[in-house]
Amino acid sequence: MTSGIFKSYPIASINVDRENRQRKELNEAAVRSLATSLTTIGQINPIVIERSGNLRAGETRLAAAKLLGWDSIMVQFAE
Repeated sequence: MTSGIFKSYPIASINVDRENRQRKELNEAAVRSLATSLTTIGQINPIVIERSGNLRAGETRLAAAKLLGWDSIMVQFAE
């Protein structure tokens, strides 16, 4: 369940637990493609994080935002 509340959150404060992620490696072509989409359309769906800052969903979106040099990204919190 998510909070339904969207918030801009600092990317540097988001933790990605590599050992427990379903996807062990990101597809670089997908990250670049999503970065292009974020540039032209913007972020449509927020990523999902825990209140502690641990990433739950949206690792490719997060990687694309980092590639673009964003300081923050829209999130919603897992409850």
